[in-house]
Amino acid sequence: MKDFCIIGSGISGATIANILNKKYSLDVYDKARGVGGRSSNKKLNKNESFDHGVQYISPKSIQFKKFIKSLISKKIVKKWPGKHLFLNTDKKEDKKHTKIIGKKGNNAISKYLLKDINCNFNSEVIKIFNKNKVWEIYFSDGSKKLYKSLILTCPFPQLKKLSKKYIKHSFINQKIKMDANITVMMATKKSKLNVSSYFFNDKILGWAGNENSKMRFKSKNDLWTLQSTYSWANKKIDKNRENKKLNTKIMIEQFFKLTGIKKTKVLFSLNHGWKYSSNSKPLRIKSYWNSSLNLGVCADWFVGPRLESGWIAQQLRQQAAALRQQAAALARGTAAPTRAPRPRLDIPMMPVPAAAAGRRLLLHVLLQEHRRHRPAAGRRLGAGRRRCSPAAAARVALRRRAAGGGRRADFGRCRRPGGPAASGVP
Repeated sequence: MKDFCIIGSGISGATIANILNKKYSLDVYDKARGVGGRSSNKKLNKNESFDHGVQYISPKSIQFKKFIKSLISKKIVKKWPGKHLFLNTDKKEDKKHTKIIGKKGNNAISKYLLKDINCNFNSEVIKIFNKNKVWEIYFSDGSKKLYKSLILTCPFPQLKKLSKKYIKHSFINQKIKMDANITVMMATKKSKLNVSSYFFNDKILGWAGNENSKMRFKSKNDLWTLQSTYSWANKKIDKNRENKKLNTKIMIEQFFKLTGIKKTKVLFSLNHGWKYSSNSKPLRIKSYWNSSLNLGVCADWFVGPRLESGWIAQQLRQQAAALRQQAAALARGTAAPTRAPRPRLDIPMMPVPAAAAGRRLLLHVLLQEHRRHRPAAGRRLGAGRRRCSPAAAARVALRRRAAGGGRRADFGRCRRPGGPAASGVP
């Protein structure tokens, strides 16, 4: 029986699988035919393809920028050249907006991270069951697999359907509305147009990308990927399968109208509906882990709508696991006696709200360990002296760890504002 089962091969699943694979045995499952999640790439033939999910990556956080820079040096990703027309007057254009794409497809990052990992595609999970601390995973083909731990990176509605029985955290009961997106891939007769992408100001069509401009292949035709606006797709997605031809026609006609390109015969078209494309409203938590059940959740919808959000979510999930181990070692008195390098508590890879969440998570971990191993905290010691409250002791421990300090009689000394000094827990 392997250690981990990871559901989803998008950026979250691929990154956490890559990290865990260094120490544990694991398998990755995805119901799609290939790797990438919403950064999928659709093959038209042996050479030509469409990025019908995420169109490009624009790194924002310091740590993610470093990660992308390392992938550029390894020739996994590259900058998207050409003219990108920003036609949306309702939004301000960022002139420094960098567009990064996969060298052979936008699923290149997931492919790279999962290259040495056993991945199983066309594998849809229909049920999970925990029995005697072992996870039983049931698939649509009737098969069943057993694992010690389970990590889910699927969209929120699918997560809720699978795991509501086991997740008691309040986030599982929230009304998280994931936006839809309808994507049309089309091929037309070759033109002399020299534009890489359009960002429209329209109620139907939000984006159009010229696949030829990504310099991955040479084609006698123009290949375009059209993506709808969230608002239009949210209204159409439930009946998109029945109305594929109509929705495709509407989006293609809108493309020719908005770009001014002479309407020509469409040689090929394909409609793909993303029912759970993204979540524009971040949650208060950035990932979830239940240590008693060995059940984890990390996905982009915890943090925001960007692909980078998925990477951030699993990075915080990994940091939380490491901090739990360190806090447990401190509480047991088994931490290394030498001083550790000063940790960066600002968590630079996070946006400001996520950095605060990271600090709160560390404080929470230390507090939980203190309560677990020091149940008598807060009892009177006589002569007006009182042991630290658990929260105060955790704050002291947090400050000591930030200063690179060791255990020092567990949680050391703390002082309440306006009150006497209290001794540490012996």
